[in-house]
Amino acid sequence: MNKLFAASVIFSFVLSAKAQDKQPQDFRMNSGQVVHGFVLTLTDSHVQLRASIFGDEVTLTRMLSEFTNSSRLAIAVTQVPLDSYDGQFQLAKLAMTLGDVADAGTHARLAVKSVAGKADQAAKVLAVKQWAAAALVAQFNKEVAENHPLTAHDYLAILSTKFMDEVSPEDLVKMAERLHSAPDRQLTTPSATNSNGLTQPENDHLNKELQSADQKFRDGLKLARNTVAAVKEYDASIQMYKHCWKELQSMLTKYAANPAALTTLHNFSQHIVEGATNAALQAANTLTMQSDYLGAMGWVNKILQFDPNNAQALAMQGTITGAQSNASGNNGWGWGGRGAGQYRR
Repeated sequence: MNKLFAASVIFSFVLSAKAQDKQPQDFRMNSGQVVHGFVLTLTDSHVQLRASIFGDEVTLTRMLSEFTNSSRLAIAVTQVPLDSYDGQFQLAKLAMTLGDVADAGTHARLAVKSVAGKADQAAKVLAVKQWAAAALVAQFNKEVAENHPLTAHDYLAILSTKFMDEVSPEDLVKMAERLHSAPDRQLTTPSATNSNGLTQPENDHLNKELQSADQKFRDGLKLARNTVAAVKEYDASIQMYKHCWKELQSMLTKYAANPAALTTLHNFSQHIVEGATNAALQAANTLTMQSDYLGAMGWVNKILQFDPNNAQALAMQGTITGAQSNASGNNGWGWGGRGAGQYRR
């Protein structure tokens, strides 16, 4: 994530496992200094490094708090075997605490992979999934609170397609309602002293149309466990957004010389585009999880037809291609894209 938490992180155990490798790498400190070397030992507060300085090999002991968050995670990763369930699970939690959602997903996947075929597989996978769902809900709440509706929607998409057993449809709908009722979604209604440029009936009509389209999207979330029915609701939502857009276009012509009205109509149009795009991405996510890659790609192409450079759609295109070729191996644990905080409004 671009924006990292400032809170200090405590590694809850001393890592004594053999490092994955002894290849030197760069670890950046908060001061800007870069230490080139490899990790020897790691505790909950200090790291011992074998570093190269002017060609000489020296041993350094530094406090973890002196390193940037991304380097602290990189330091921890070197000490955890890929097949260690406890270690990888702990790395996932550390990454999430540091705000690195994409790496949190990677390490959660490795934790799940490490117990494949073992007697306690079901219980341990369930523990990871329950933690992941709770962590992603917390990320959703954070993005809503910080007024990042598009990023928040990505977390909602992940939860409603990859963690349907851990989050109830009712909770998903409540999350969507929070998203649709965010302050920037509420337009000012005309009054004697404050006008948004539209007449009261026009304003109310557009608000009603958008609220109906938003509700259709939430109806799809209610049916998240029924792919066919859910996608039908997302499609209906998009058609309603499109109808609203046609009505808005005529108003843009009508109010071409009214700055206040044009600002209001721009806000409405932004809501329409975001709503339709999110509904299409939700449909694509849903179909991808059901291995309907052709159908998923069709939804992405619908976005690209009117917005060829849409970053979210292009990222989803790559996700579908990777899932289809089974090259990524994410198995539901790939939390990249806007959901990883790389997108900021």
